[in-house]
Parts: sequence; structure tokens; C-alpha cells
Amino acid sequence: HLGTQMLTTDGKTQDVNNVDYTKPLTIGPADFGFNQSFILPGSLDMFPYAFVRNNHWVGKVQSQKGWSAFNRVGPAADDFQDTKVLDTFSSEAERFIAESTADANADKPFFLYFALTSPHTPISPSEPFRGKSKLGIYGDFVMETDHCVGRVLAALKKHQVADNTLVVATSDHGPAAYAGRIAEATFGQLKKLEKDGHYSAGPYRGYKFSIYEGGLRVPMVARWPGTIPSATTCDQLVGLPDMMATFADAAAIELTDDQAPDSVSLLPLMRDPVHDGVRDTMLMEGTRGRVIRSGRYKLALCPGSGSDGRFGNTPRSVEAWRAALQKYAKTPTSHAELAQAPFVQLFDLDQDPHEDNNIAAEHPELVTELYETFLSQIAQGRSTDGPKLPQRANVKAFMSVPALIWKGTADADAAIQCTETSDEIIAKYGDKTVLRYKKSIQIAPLGISSVYDRSGYIHPVVTPGGIEVTGDFAADHPHQHALFNAWTNTTFDGRFVDFWNQKAQLGRVSHLEVVAVDRDQFTIKLLHEALTGTDGPESVLEESWTVQIRSMVDKAFVFDILSKQTCVAKSPLTINEYHYGGMGIRGNNQWFSQEGTDALKAYEKQRNRDASTPFPPLDVTRHRFVTREGKRRFDGNHSRAQWVDLSGLVDGKMAGIAVMAHPTNFRYPQPVRLHPSKPYFCYAPMVLGEFKIQPGETYISRFRYVVHDGDLPRKTIEAAWQDFKQR
Repeated sequence: HLGTQMLTTDGKTQDVNNVDYTKPLTIGPADFGFNQSFILPGSLDMFPYAFVRNNHWVGKVQSQKGWSAFNRVGPAADDFQDTKVLDTFSSEAERFIAESTADANADKPFFLYFALTSPHTPISPSEPFRGKSKLGIYGDFVMETDHCVGRVLAALKKHQVADNTLVVATSDHGPAAYAGRIAEATFGQLKKLEKDGHYSAGPYRGYKFSIYEGGLRVPMVARWPGTIPSATTCDQLVGLPDMMATFADAAAIELTDDQAPDSVSLLPLMRDPVHDGVRDTMLMEGTRGRVIRSGRYKLALCPGSGSDGRFGNTPRSVEAWRAALQKYAKTPTSHAELAQAPFVQLFDLDQDPHEDNNIAAEHPELVTELYETFLSQIAQGRSTDGPKLPQRANVKAFMSVPALIWKGTADADAAIQCTETSDEIIAKYGDKTVLRYKKSIQIAPLGISSVYDRSGYIHPVVTPGGIEVTGDFAADHPHQHALFNAWTNTTFDGRFVDFWNQKAQLGRVSHLEVVAVDRDQFTIKLLHEALTGTDGPESVLEESWTVQIRSMVDKAFVFDILSKQTCVAKSPLTINEYHYGGMGIRGNNQWFSQEGTDALKAYEKQRNRDASTPFPPLDVTRHRFVTREGKRRFDGNHSRAQWVDLSGLVDGKMAGIAVMAHPTNFRYPQPVRLHPSKPYFCYAPMVLGEFKIQPGETYISRFRYVVHDGDLPRKTIEAAWQDFKQR
């Protein structure tokens, strides 16, 4: 949680490609007061996967690795293994305690910050703990976490300092709803463990990301013989910010007025657990809502869970805001107007610890009092007594207020709606179609072979102005079905399989089932089959798409796709090095013409002779590509682009679609295949070399699509990109 800064090879901000792992960190724990350190630069599901000792990388960081759950593949030390991290950290803690208690240091106090990677994802229990809990790998991982804490306590006892050492064990937030019996992060996994009697959030509502107690309230266990009475509990309000003042107090260090301005020493409570308390209020937040707690009362400055609800928190933030607006029945004009029911929630945690009853409407005076206290502390720059401090950020009481609130109830009624028919799933924004997903097999038009019949893709994708920006069954490439996903050059069980080019009939991708259809999102499954075996089609990959329709951005439709491909075969699928394949999009069929192709061929020949040759005008090509990095069709092909905008003229009107790949995607930023003459492109990670999807392994990708009329300003596409990459 302290942050690092890595030296780069090009002097630019660090990213996945430019870190110099032969050089030490330029900023590390030593810059924050630690004499020595042994760390990971992030959590265990965030690359680079390598230890750093005293700002120096451990081992050669020249491999590519990734762990389950979110499939974040990136740079790694050659010998780094996720299942050995807990044992390694525990051994380092034991070494530090031994050194700190040796004769030369016997009279010196020491401080150890032991930040485990567990039980955070990836859920990677070591071999001795697999199967121990009888609750799956998450239960096993929790047991191994307990074992690590036990090793630290045993080391303190071994070196005879257990009785005069303060030990505090706690967590930074509540449990994640996607953690459970399998390594992959999927919706509502934790609920399955709850059916077996394992409640990671205890009796409380909600999970990580939310404003409910299940996301914010965590255990804190402390041991200090002679100071903390054994077998006692304390019910007073405390928080993680209080650690700073507590440790300073224990070490008899006086903090200055501007140090730890939100921290209060817990020593009085440790000495006397029935003490009246050391703080009156505490400010907290979920991902989309802030909270102030005062005694038994808790005011949430948002409706609903304060979370987007992707992994199980309900009500989802935007749904709750919409419901509150409809109940309010008029259009708010300021943030101050939101500081009342139905936009806020007030809970009496003594009477209602599960937070089922919002009493904000019954106690408006208490809502106002807590809201004003919140504003006062923000303005003061601190929650403790002392001189006013400058604000380091523009903190607003209400965060992530959706645009529909300021547009009023009419806009709220024009809600996003996904509906299922016998043949397709239709997503609409009000009365306007955004996209259609094809469940049933789409029959090739007259003149195109039936081998190109296919299901399991999205078409059409439509702009707010009603222009279709995708094309299907194009005469030149009838296997390019609008918005689709397929690997091209692969090897399965020793045989060549092509899921992309249907003509060869070596592989196919088809709709399998609908998993769920909600108001603004739907989840479907696709089946990728090899057609090269002697015993008929073989299932190789099962892929799920979660398609979520977002709020409009500057007159553009926005939707996201989360793709998860799991190898369901006994043999791995090898995606061979090749120049295209993956998540692709075919533009409107009007964006292609033979005349345009001939003109582009002539242009390419000329540009090979003279690099200064200007790009062809749009009226010749009928469409154009522009990447975030400013590259076009030829110089952009196989470049590693963060987003690509494909646009062109349809019936004389300009329209387009920008496609963005998330930073967590494999080999980010991935190369893009921009076709030299036709209106299609795809993100193609295999351009950088082959990779495999092993049996049981899940390959995860996330994409955002911004569908627009006219020439959408770059700043609008960039705003959508900045929002997407932070999700």
C-alpha cells in the first residue's frame, strides 16, 4: 500500500513493456521509513511477479507468467511461483525476528509490517494445505494464512520476545464475493460457501467494494501480554488509520500536527476494553459511495450498495440511483439536495446490524447532522483536533453520481433494457437498439455458401442515430461476423484447427446457452469445437460473454464485454504465432469497395517508395482506422494499441466504433491486426508468439466499445478509455 516507482528504459511512465528490471526501484519502502524490506510491487495477481529486496529485484525478470482469477499475464522472475509466496514471506518474517532479537540488537525495539498476499486472489494454497479445509481451495488458503500468522507468533516465542511485543492482525476490507471453490473469479462464489456454513463476512451484509458492513467491517485481533487483558473484546469504533497513532504512542513517539491527522491511539482501549471510546466518528467509502459512522449510526451518502455489483453486491449502484430518482419524482439541482432520503441511507447498527432498514426518512435531522460533520472534516483536512490542513484532493460527499440524476425522471424512464427472444438478445437504450446478440444460427444470404452459417455473435451494433456500424456475411470475407471472437492458427491434440475461417470446416464457434439476462447486461456461453477428429466434433473451449450496456457518453453508446475462455478438453489449445485471430469486428459492408481496395494497393506501393506519402482520403477508402497512439491503417498494423477507432460513411453519414482493450488483458497492450483494405480489425496477442490455454485454465479478456455518430472528439473516446482502464 506504500507504492513504488520503477526505473524505465525510455524515461517514460512505467508500463508493462518499459521497466528496467536490472536496476533498483527509484522509490520504495526505504523512502517511507523502512530500514529493510522484502516485498512484491503489487498484489499477487498484479504483475510484475517478482520479489524486491531493499529496492533490488530478486532474480532475472525475463519470463511471462500469470495466475488464475483475472488472468493478468505479465513480466515475472524466472523461478517465481505463486504457491510458494506465503512460505517465502513467512520465512523472511522469521529471519527478521531472529536478527532483531540477536544479542547485538537485544535492547532495540523493532517493527515488522507483515503484509500477506492471502487470502486475496489468486487463491494459491501450497501443496501441504490443499484439501485440508474440506471447503475447497479458498478454505485451504485461509488455513494457510492462519498458519503464516502462527509462524510469526512461534518465532516471537522462540526468541523470547512474545511477552513484550504488540501483535495486531487485521485486514484492509471485507471478503470478495468472487472467492470460493475454484481459482477463477466468478459471480457469487462466496454464497456457495455460505451454504456450507462458511461466512467470511460474519453476520453482516455485503462484500468487498460495498458500503455495507460486510465490505467495511473487519476483525482486529491484538495480543500484548501485560497490557491487553487476555480473552477480552472491545466494541468501540476503531479503524485502520488508528494504527499509526497507536504504534507511535506505544513507542513513546510524539507526532506533529500534520502527521496522521485521521489517526487516534488505541492504547486506552487496549489497556481497558470497556473504555468509553477514543473516537466519535469515522469516514469510509466503497467504490461508488462514501460513509460516515458516528456511534451506533451510519450514514451512507448514496443509495444501494455503493458498488457496481459485478461480483454480487446488491442493489447495484446505478439501479439504486435510478430507483431513488423515481421515488423523489423531481430533478435534483445540486449535491446538497441529494443529502436526504431517498438518496442517502441511515442505519442504526445496534438495532439493525444487517442494515436492512433505511431510517433516513424518519430522522432527517440526524441525516443533516452527520452530513454536516462529514463536510466539516473534509474542509478541515482532518478528523482529529488540530490546525486546519490543506486538502490534497477535491473530495465530494457524493461520488459517482450517474448523469441520469441531473437529467431527471424522464431520462430515468428511458432506461437501458436487455430482453431475450427465441432467436436473439436485444439491448436497447430507451426505444433505440444498441445491439443484438444472435442465439440462433444465421443463414447465409443467397450466393454465399451455407458453410458460413453461424450463431453466437453480435450484429448489428447501432449508433444513437440509428446507423449500423457492423457488417455480416460480406462477400469478400463472409466468415467475419460483425462482433465475434475466434482463434485462427491453433494446434489441438497435435492437429491444426482454425476456428475463424469457416470455409475449411476445421473448427467452429456457436451459441451454447443463455446464462442470465438482466436489465442492462446479459451473459451467454459459446462453444468452440474442433472438427478435425475422427469421432466427430470435440469441445475445446467454453467461452462466456458478459455484455454490459453503459450510460451514454457524449451522444455515444458504450458497452463492455468480459470474455472468459475455459479449456474443457484434456489437451491444451496452442494458439500459434500468427498475424491475426481473437476478438474481432467487421465494419459496415458499405465501408468496403473494390475501387477502394485497388486505390489502397496503389497507395501501399507508393508509400513503400516514399514514406511521406499522405494517407488516402476517406472518400477513396470509405473507412479509416485511428489508434490511440495516432497510427493509421498501415503504420498501425501490428502496433500495440490501447484503442482503435474504426469509422466511415454509411448512406452519406459518418459513424464509427472505437474498441478498447483493458490493461489486464494478456500481453497488454496487445498488437492489433488492421486489415490493409477491408473494414475489419482484431486484437491479436499471438503476433508476439504462441501461447497455450491449458486444460481447466481460463483465458480472460475485457473490451469496451464506444459506438458513435459523426467524428467523435478524441477527448470523448479518451474519457471512455480512462474510465474503462480504472474498472
